[in-house]
Amino acid sequence: MLPLVLAAAAVAPPSAAAQPRPPAPSTDVRTEEARSYFRSGERAFNAGEFAAAAASFEKAMAVLDLPAIAFSAAQAHRLAYAKSRDVASLRRAAELYALYLQRVPSGERVADASSNLLDVEGQLRDLGGAGKGSGPAAPRPTQLMVTSAVDGARATVAGKAGPLPFVVEVTPGPHDVVVEADGYQPKTLKAMAIESDLINLEVDLVARPSRLLVKTEGGAQVAVDGRIVADAARAGGAELPVGRHLVTVSRNGRRPFAREVELARGTTVTVDARLVPSGQRRLARWVLIGSGVTAAVTGGFALAAVSANGDAKDLYARSRTDGLTEAEAAAYRDAVAQRDDARNLTYLAGGLTAAAATTGLLLYLFDRPDAPEAPIGGRQGGLAGVRVVPVVAGDGTVAATLSGAF
Repeated sequence: MLPLVLAAAAVAPPSAAAQPRPPAPSTDVRTEEARSYFRSGERAFNAGEFAAAAASFEKAMAVLDLPAIAFSAAQAHRLAYAKSRDVASLRRAAELYALYLQRVPSGERVADASSNLLDVEGQLRDLGGAGKGSGPAAPRPTQLMVTSAVDGARATVAGKAGPLPFVVEVTPGPHDVVVEADGYQPKTLKAMAIESDLINLEVDLVARPSRLLVKTEGGAQVAVDGRIVADAARAGGAELPVGRHLVTVSRNGRRPFAREVELARGTTVTVDARLVPSGQRRLARWVLIGSGVTAAVTGGFALAAVSANGDAKDLYARSRTDGLTEAEAAAYRDAVAQRDDARNLTYLAGGLTAAAATTGLLLYLFDRPDAPEAPIGGRQGGLAGVRVVPVVAGDGTVAATLSGAF
């Protein structure tokens, strides 16, 4: 908020009525030029550079003659007098207040303009013909004023540096102007200073990109705010807008990873996304290991069946030529029984092996992670994990239960 009434040597409490107001919106080119001058003046006004603000408002009024700009210029001239004691500023403030009241006979700022005009005229009467400005007007200094919409920006002109808005007195001619701000790319431009004039430079700075670098295992899918950025995030880093983002990393057979990060201008944030195997992937491995064990058992039973079948064949061949003793006949029957038992166990173990291998393979192949959610600590408030479950009572009444956590 800015001062409303200036006494001879004191400033009254701030008032919203004293705040400079820009011209009414328009698409006209001259209006945009006036707006640029006005913005520079407004920034200088808020920084306490009232003389520079007055000069900028005067330039805006020369391009677009609006009463609102005249009022702002009058305010700046009145406050400039408090710093410089240049009576010319006080006289110009009186002229502009009178011009405003002549063109705007009624309105919300008429009372302020009237009160300020009476105050300024009273000061001029008290001063009479004395003071700076009673004689020939002092020549205006040759100045450059650098402004920007970026807070904290700094400028360097002719070996002098300072925060914006930066008003510096220079020699007429060309000058290099360097504008810098944290998180923005520096900008260098040429400015032509004109003798006894204030040249406004409104500088637009380009923000440095913020980058996100994700370190994770190969084959993982990296997404930011739901958009896949895997390749960029792993290489030089993905360029992202400033602010908060949700980083998610997923891969088949791994638990999904989620983290919220805050990116500032010109910074690179590195996220180390270590993925751990999912419970299903661990189960699949154990099932496949089990299928390997049953496969070995199946092989053992198969070898036993083959061996017993060989013994039975030998004894059977001998029975056809020489006949068998009672002991050999008993051995033959035992071999046949062992073969049949081993064969049945082979079929059983083989079936278990096939079932286990199929189950393990399906568990392995279809182990796809669910979409990761933002960490609980990163939520902005409200209910987390809300569930609505329909309930049907025995009498046909339909209801629902709502569950969740804050």
